[in-house]
Amino acid sequence: MFTLHPTTTAQEADRLTIGDPVKFLSMDGLETLDTIADKWETSKGVTLEFTNTEETATFLPAPENAFHRLHRLRMENDEHAQRMDALRPRFDALRTRHEDGTAPRAVSAFNLFQTPPALAARMAALVPEGAKSILEPSAGLGRLYTAARALHPKTRIDLVEIAPECAGELYSITENDNFCTLTQKDFLEMPEMPCSFYDAIIMNPPFKMRRDIKHIMHALNYLKSGGTLIGLCLAGAIREKHLMPLCTSWESIPAGTFKTEGTRVETILFTITK
Repeated sequence: MFTLHPTTTAQEADRLTIGDPVKFLSMDGLETLDTIADKWETSKGVTLEFTNTEETATFLPAPENAFHRLHRLRMENDEHAQRMDALRPRFDALRTRHEDGTAPRAVSAFNLFQTPPALAARMAALVPEGAKSILEPSAGLGRLYTAARALHPKTRIDLVEIAPECAGELYSITENDNFCTLTQKDFLEMPEMPCSFYDAIIMNPPFKMRRDIKHIMHALNYLKSGGTLIGLCLAGAIREKHLMPLCTSWESIPAGTFKTEGTRVETILFTITK
């Protein structure tokens, strides 16, 4: 039986469930059993129904009257207001994102898996120092372009992208870049490039239906003698057969590298020096 007295804490009383018997205990006779019961009924919103003796009662839910209901609603509203006030700085920071261009934009395209930023930076670092022209034939949303431009601010970069949605985003990224051209077209259907041959080609081609092999072989037609192609391809025996003999380097990318981009596909980072 649970013993209830004036110093009982709320945490201790939380052990009570509906229908539990309760025993009252006054402290040094300073408080009567009725006083203890009244205090608990008022503060905890319960009814203590006395049984056949004055020392025990049953813990029962109390009916909520209008005053208790309004009091409970006010307390809930106050707690909600405190939570909202704590979140206010976050919402203030987000309020102007659509005006200043920092809001995220949803863009989708077939077989679009962007190069993770860290990998893009690593690939851009493999572009030879002093390269005067770079081709990116499947530019997506510009991860490789951004990484390459950071390291080569004055180098000519030509971008090709088949998806209109991605090309639109690329235009907004590159419109003030006087050393960049953008073509919205299927790379495999382009017999000529803006620049006949390139010092470097950097690419993350589509993998589906072995299109990565087709894109890479087509890109080699536009690589200068002595130039470097830095690319990604799907891991597997077919790519090893067709591409590995051409490569200067061939490295398996750690599993899960593309997890943040929506796929767990295993890939290869390779370079080809012509």
